[in-house]
Amino acid sequence: MIAVGPSLARALWLAVEVETLARQYHGCLQIGTPSLLSKSEIGRVRQKMAGYGHADS
Repeated sequence: MIAVGPSLARALWLAVEVETLARQYHGCLQIGTPSLLSKSEIGRVRQKMAGYGHADS
């Protein structure tokens, strides 16, 4: 993985997020095939998660 961001801290945050999601997906694969979200469901999640994890600094 290559993670980039406007600062080293932001790139590191993004790398940790990707690793966390990869670990969760791998865990799901161990118990079966995970359900994938539709495009409309992904859109709703993106709206609800907008700004999540963004520090105001």
